[in-house]
Amino acid sequence: GDFDRALGRVRYGAADEHGGWRAWGQIAERGPTQIQGGAEGLDDWTLGHVGLRVDRKLSERDELVVLGHAYQGLIDSGQTLAAPPPQYVTSGRSRSNASGASLQSRWTRAFEDGGEFMLGGYLDYSEREFDVSLERRSNVFVEAQRRWRLGVHDLTVGASVRSTSADVRNGFVFTLASPERTISRTSVFAQDEIELAPERWSLILGARVEQEDVVGAYAQPSVRLRYTPDERNTFWAALSHSVRTPSQVEQDIALVVAAIPGPPDQFATYFGSRDVDPERVDAFELGYRARPSERVTVDATAYFKHYTDLIQFQAGAPFASGADLIAPFNARNVAQAQSYGFELALEWLACDDTRLELAWTAQRLDLRAQGGASPVDQSEEGNTPSSNVRLGVRHDLDALWGADLLLWRVEQLDNGDVPAYWRLDLAAQRRLEHGGRLSFGVQNLFHDGEREFGTNLFGATNESVAALFVRLELGF
Repeated sequence: GDFDRALGRVRYGAADEHGGWRAWGQIAERGPTQIQGGAEGLDDWTLGHVGLRVDRKLSERDELVVLGHAYQGLIDSGQTLAAPPPQYVTSGRSRSNASGASLQSRWTRAFEDGGEFMLGGYLDYSEREFDVSLERRSNVFVEAQRRWRLGVHDLTVGASVRSTSADVRNGFVFTLASPERTISRTSVFAQDEIELAPERWSLILGARVEQEDVVGAYAQPSVRLRYTPDERNTFWAALSHSVRTPSQVEQDIALVVAAIPGPPDQFATYFGSRDVDPERVDAFELGYRARPSERVTVDATAYFKHYTDLIQFQAGAPFASGADLIAPFNARNVAQAQSYGFELALEWLACDDTRLELAWTAQRLDLRAQGGASPVDQSEEGNTPSSNVRLGVRHDLDALWGADLLLWRVEQLDNGDVPAYWRLDLAAQRRLEHGGRLSFGVQNLFHDGEREFGTNLFGATNESVAALFVRLELGF
């Protein structure tokens, strides 16, 4: 199309009584969006991706899955960045090279009592080269879990270890206090699903305890209750406590976001801290699922979440560094927030050749930060629309031809004064032999040349554009 310039994917595999395998490759080239005023933006990108999956039945009780993939891409963006004197600021195209590979494996053994044992893990390597930095990161993860079926109990226990190592090239704009650093996390967990009343009431109790370098140990408990009065209705409630540990950026970063000519020259800088604690959230959810008929399914969920110890970059007292003046924004656990909302999803098979899907989300985020938060942190509350609606219609015209319609309504964003908008996508498909398909259509009608987000840390967000597309899928 004129936005997705090229999308290509090929997949091939085979199977027998002991399992199967499949290999795939794809390439994607996406053109730029447009900036305000209609000029072409600088955010085009290209990505190539290859992968392999092998499923093997080793014995009557043992199964093995191995997955691997690798990718290489070029990602462009338009950015405005701070620069050292005498330039102070630079803007224009920024090109990033992205590459990586991973290998994942999982072995499962089934037992006669319905239980099982699983041992799995993955190795992952990624490299990101930006104008302001270069990061090479390796991840290693191993997990083991055992499941038992003991009367009314369905019990699972396990443990895992994860290690992530980074090697970062520092620069003027982006610096890490420890450019070569390894962070390790160990975890133990348990979950018990208890059948309180057969086919009616069930209770799920769970807990995870993790230990991470610098941060220490923390627990994440959860409880879920489900009631099924009949085969067409299900009610459920859930309560959980979750933790997000600080990233290496939030602990070690020194990010220069503005350089102001002097004398003295002034540099607004974000500083991470290893004294920040994990962010915490307590969540309560209520849900209902109904099938009033064989053709209609309804899902409704209401939730309330309370966030504490949120990390923000808070303005500190300026200090001298040689002949320069530093205006710091320091990472601190200084914010709290509450979010609550409602989600409704409806699926209706209107007739054998027509399906409708309707989804509506209403949400609100109230962020309470102490004074002196950075402009980016202050704008976070305005990045969430109060509601959005999505309607999808799929209709089969005959055995060969079909048509799709997707309609969105998104309410306004206060950050950047982004107005509410409608978006419409239309597509037609022609089925081909061996599972192939020819698709063509138009995307982003009603929203051509309009923004979806406000200004970010490094510059203005580009505008959406209407686009035509053609896609061909062949099977053999």
